[in-house]
Amino acid sequence: MAKSADVLKQTMLFSGLEVSELNDLGKVASSTKVKSGGVIFNEGDEAQSFYVLVEGSIDLVKSSAEGKEQLIRNVKRGEVFAEAAMFAGSTYPVTAITKSDSKLMVFGKKALLSFIKRHPDVSLKMMGVMSNLLRHLNSLLGELSLGTVSSRLAAYLLKRAKDEGGKEFLLGMAKRDLAFHIGTIPATLSRNLAKM
Repeated sequence: MAKSADVLKQTMLFSGLEVSELNDLGKVASSTKVKSGGVIFNEGDEAQSFYVLVEGSIDLVKSSAEGKEQLIRNVKRGEVFAEAAMFAGSTYPVTAITKSDSKLMVFGKKALLSFIKRHPDVSLKMMGVMSNLLRHLNSLLGELSLGTVSSRLAAYLLKRAKDEGGKEFLLGMAKRDLAFHIGTIPATLSRNLAKM
């Protein structure tokens, strides 16, 4: 496994921390491996930990009363998940399922709170990052609520083309993941791709 501080520095939540703080933070985490198809936590479980994905891929899935499952988010390498539920002192709102063999850093609530008491300025740095993320999410929500599926799809494809530096590129994700990313369902995405 990569050095803990290096992994944590790549995560958005901890990007503002100093190397010494990252080294200390890495010491309060435990690590775990979960095979493909494994459940990390279930919707409704008490949120006592949050996670950083070191290797692999994880789906966060919400179940309806009728038993249908909806992909809420696909967690990629280096991303943090379940932090909001843990900090809120609530239950996990989704089930976390590994899509491939995965390695994770696990931050227990008690250990993290103890760390923050020793490093009180860390919480201010983390709040700054979370505030920026909230602004970004509010902007994204505005785009999703105002634009049509075709305009959101076109905007996404244009941005990817610009990022990739050419007119042709591989999406690198499943259709359902792209549909989720632009705020629609796979069938509607397929219809809009066909129109294009």
